[in-house]
Amino acid sequence: NLDCLGTPDGSALCDNCNICDGSNTDMDDCGICFGNNIDLDCDGICFGNSSEDACGVCDENTENDNSTCSGCTDSNAENYDEYSIFDDGSCTYSDHTFFVPDEYTSIQSAIYYASSGDTVEVGPGIYSENIDFLGKAVILRSQYENGIAISEFIISGVDSVSTVTIENINEGGAMIGFTITNGYGRGVSFEDFISMAADEEILDSLLTYVIRAGGISVGNASPYLKDLYIINNTARNVGGGIGLINSNAVIESCQISNNNIPDGDALGGGGIAINGGHPILIDITIENNYVGSNMYSLNGGGGILCGFSLGDDILELDLENVSIIGNTANIGAGIGALSGTITGRRLLIVDNVGPYGSAISLGEPLGLVIGDITMSIKNSTIVHNTGLLGVGMINTAQMNAVNTIFWDNGDVEFSPLPNNDQLNLNFNYTDAEDEWPGEGNINLDPLFSNVSSSDYTLSADSPCIDAGTADTDMDGSDDMENYTGLAPDMGVFEFDGGECGTTGDVNADGSVNILDIINVANCILSDCSDPCSDLNEDGTINILDIINLVNLILA
Repeated sequence: NLDCLGTPDGSALCDNCNICDGSNTDMDDCGICFGNNIDLDCDGICFGNSSEDACGVCDENTENDNSTCSGCTDSNAENYDEYSIFDDGSCTYSDHTFFVPDEYTSIQSAIYYASSGDTVEVGPGIYSENIDFLGKAVILRSQYENGIAISEFIISGVDSVSTVTIENINEGGAMIGFTITNGYGRGVSFEDFISMAADEEILDSLLTYVIRAGGISVGNASPYLKDLYIINNTARNVGGGIGLINSNAVIESCQISNNNIPDGDALGGGGIAINGGHPILIDITIENNYVGSNMYSLNGGGGILCGFSLGDDILELDLENVSIIGNTANIGAGIGALSGTITGRRLLIVDNVGPYGSAISLGEPLGLVIGDITMSIKNSTIVHNTGLLGVGMINTAQMNAVNTIFWDNGDVEFSPLPNNDQLNLNFNYTDAEDEWPGEGNINLDPLFSNVSSSDYTLSADSPCIDAGTADTDMDGSDDMENYTGLAPDMGVFEFDGGECGTTGDVNADGSVNILDIINVANCILSDCSDPCSDLNEDGTINILDIINLVNLILA
């Protein structure tokens, strides 16, 4: 007879782990072959429930894990505990201002320790990091108000995510005085987006949790964004510069330029993409942003994309003194809208390039998205945009304009988009190449100062001077007070021929004549101090000024 070692009449036997002559040495303390005692808990009990936390404490209570070595780990806090390994959120501060880099080496670490309402103040430098507000209403500001250029405060993204993320903040939060660059907005393939966009719940989830902007992503938060340069960021689908989801953000005095959504999966919003909410943009320049193409050429909103209204609330957008210049997209190179109510005052929309709505598109041509869109514009200049259609509209869109100039915006200035056949335009005191019904409309060359150098101010001979109305809502009561001359001008720029306008035109009626002599004479008799009546600029209004005026008339 052979044993397990092959020895005749040998005594070697296989042990419980099936090892010949192993003597069960491969069995651990819990009776498990090759178990290496992994089933022993920290108290030495087989299959026990005790575990050791990072503080070295062994027990069965998971609720107190790491509590003995947790505390305030911020050396800048008043209650800093040098022996704590884990921060438990108990740090207390006296001034609630967190200085970077003096106290914290990174902006993100300062935000980590800050609480809602605290201020993170950042000195000059290039901060190569991605910033997340972590759901806190923090005020993040640079020291640019000390006279240092905003270009000296750079936040440059290092991962393939948005450079700045501001999400899920009930109220408050601000970012002031930075250059935001090198961000990347994640997204999905164009095919996947089209397949999911028809389901409202899936679309809402996609926009809220998956798709992000390149420079700044804002979702379910309404921060104050001021004095920011948002440049050279990229997104896969939407929002090369900024993306707003369900946001009532106020964005003021910002420059959003040279952001890009590459060909392939591009949707829109080279500068800003907006879905839901009611954001307000004040004193903004949106320039040279690009939206690439996709398989259906449904790429829109080179400057601004107003996308979808989410839930029961209609998307709203207010624009005040916004310049949209030199952007590119197939549909709505300046502004592209799929839904919502847009109100704009003092808009400069120029030099944008795109075939279907080189300046503005209200809707898209394939009818994949159909909704009510209303855009109301006052005192704006929308000119010199290049494309097949200057302004393209779907049947359910409405455009209202007062004191506005439309000129040289494409092969056809206003047109229904393909597969549509209606134009709903309500124009008053507006200059356009085509004649439109309405009060005070003209179709005359606006005679800008110098189009070749992009100077769209009005020359002294422009027919748009004093051709507008102070009753901008056309309700019979004046709404405007700050203008020169007899009436507001058409366009974004009020003509300024000097403080007193044309020399000798004392009553600002556009002519130098006997009425101006009467004005100066009345000024002399009433001892007034009108500087425009002091034609010889000797500091006194008298007969010499009337002589000057007569000479001007006779000249």
